[in-house]
Amino acid sequence: MLTDVFLVPILDKILLHAPLHGLSAVINPSGASILKTALYHKRSPNQPAFDSLYELLQQPVSPPQVRKGGLQEPRFLGLLPTRDCNMHCRYCDFPASRADRQVVMSQDTCQSAVDAYMNHLKEHNYHRASIHFFGGEPFVEPELVFFAAEYAQQKASEYNLSLHLEASSNGLMDEPLARQVAETFNCIVLSLDGPEHIQNEQRPAQGNADSFSNVVATAKILSDSPCTLILRSCITQESLPDLEHIAVWMADNFAPETICLEPMSDTLQARRYQLHAPDPWEFSKTFLQADKLLSDQGIQCMLSTADLSLTTVSSCPVGHDALIVSPRGEINACYLLKETWLSKDKDMHLGHLDHGQLIIQQADLDRVRSYQLDNKPLCENCFCRFHCAGGCHVNHLTDGLPGSYDDVCIRTRLVSLGKILLRTQQADLLERWLADDVALEKTARNQNDRMESWQ
Repeated sequence: MLTDVFLVPILDKILLHAPLHGLSAVINPSGASILKTALYHKRSPNQPAFDSLYELLQQPVSPPQVRKGGLQEPRFLGLLPTRDCNMHCRYCDFPASRADRQVVMSQDTCQSAVDAYMNHLKEHNYHRASIHFFGGEPFVEPELVFFAAEYAQQKASEYNLSLHLEASSNGLMDEPLARQVAETFNCIVLSLDGPEHIQNEQRPAQGNADSFSNVVATAKILSDSPCTLILRSCITQESLPDLEHIAVWMADNFAPETICLEPMSDTLQARRYQLHAPDPWEFSKTFLQADKLLSDQGIQCMLSTADLSLTTVSSCPVGHDALIVSPRGEINACYLLKETWLSKDKDMHLGHLDHGQLIIQQADLDRVRSYQLDNKPLCENCFCRFHCAGGCHVNHLTDGLPGSYDDVCIRTRLVSLGKILLRTQQADLLERWLADDVALEKTARNQNDRMESWQ
């Protein structure tokens, strides 16, 4: 009964968080003790302030499950037309070799992937199709991308499926291409790090050329179209002081549906350019101030590991039967480079295509699905476990002792808590908490958030 109910200290208050019940509330320590005793003895506290909470927590819930059996409904089909890119981001953590960058997916492979995916949906009576394009930069190969989009639209119409087309892009394209993208796609996730000095410093075009003016022009075209625009800014320690300004500038100029503010990962290339991962404490505090500003404008502010809308046991596409087809035609569960996941003792390979059919062995599907929450000791007692699910299976080490939180965990816990406080109309408590570094550290490093451990 108490296993998946959490109590987290915030100054002189306690956050009650029960993600599987869809419940969050701020209570006092005595109230936490009353609720714990009532739930343990399965007896109502007979106190009006807590009876409704008790009744809600008594309701049975169905925790998210690891997928089992054959291939189910894929979260999406991912196509990587190329690993090549027309930018030279100074912190790039996705560096393909020269040989990999020269490989372009053939039209036959692209058509076979769409056929195989659509055939699977039709055979299992699924009703929606979703195709995402990744890179490199997918629009380095625009003819292939638009061939895939048009062909997918034809197949979806033939099979009576709804179709969602989405792409992640750096936005470095000419105006006619940008307008064609806006007319074709339902959603574009556009990388833009901020105003001119930040964008050009962190994300120059090849040859260290200006990228700002071109990417901003693309963003404006997308913003003025029916296409959903999601902006993604990579925050470095150097750009962190400008984080709030970046968020407001984006909101004022492009009115996107969502702004993703993601911390830079430490890389050799970033260090070469004297760029550093942001301090997790300062990042979290500044992010939450930006979140409040954006919320007032009706814009969602996102950190990928702190998505409270999710209850899951596996983060990102992995574990959700997503099918990501590489330029060479392999089917994988992850869009990262093969050598990256193998270097971390993870094997994300699923199978291959054969004349419009998915050839995926059950053992490969089971292996990929095994990278999930129950096999992540670090996450065992964290209140974020069903939202974050340990983050990236490849780049976040989660086999440490429960509660031995690293920088990824610190910012995930702080941002998640701050978002919950905003959602529960606790803005004053949030401000007091963010101003108290001792209280922040006590909350962030609380090693066991489970109600059953509450004293």
